[in-house]
Amino acid sequence: SNCGHYNKDLKYETEWKCPQCQKTHDRDINAAKNILKQGLTDLIDEKMNLWNRGDSTVILLSWESISP
Repeated sequence: SNCGHYNKDLKYETEWKCPQCQKTHDRDINAAKNILKQGLTDLIDEKMNLWNRGDSTVILLSWESISP
């Protein structure tokens, strides 16, 4: 979730250090961050498609507006 590196070599480890950015990740928390980021991207893309078709409803979201 930090740099975008995909670690395909993980087996059962719950923590791992990214060889690209050197950040240590908890596997579950990292997965949750990636799922949230993708969900927000999909939601924004969907709303922008509605806006581009002339729908008057536009929802603007930012990462900061939903993070704890």
